[in-house]
Amino acid sequence: MDANAFLNETEGPVPRGQWGQAVAVSHPLTTNLGATAELRYFTQPLTNGDGFSALWAASYSVRPNLVFDTGLVRGFTGTSTQWQVASGFTYVLPHRIWIFSHAPAVQ
Repeated sequence: MDANAFLNETEGPVPRGQWGQAVAVSHPLTTNLGATAELRYFTQPLTNGDGFSALWAASYSVRPNLVFDTGLVRGFTGTSTQWQVASGFTYVLPHRIWIFSHAPAVQ
């Protein structure tokens, strides 16, 4: 289970704050294949509306540090995008970039 909060600003002559929330549940189907369901909510300050959508996705783990995923997003409000295809990948670097445990003490 995963929960996220989003906060960003719209572009244009009058910038406005936009925020959103998402909650997702993922479940492994086989060793390399998984499924995810996610609900999303966003404010839409330029239209004075709210966006609500659901994502259904499948993921495939090529290696433990490389995962490809793709899915369909369905919008449920009049100002939401009605259908959308989403794809991406996650790559975890094999070595640490930031090492905080060995940082010198600040005096």
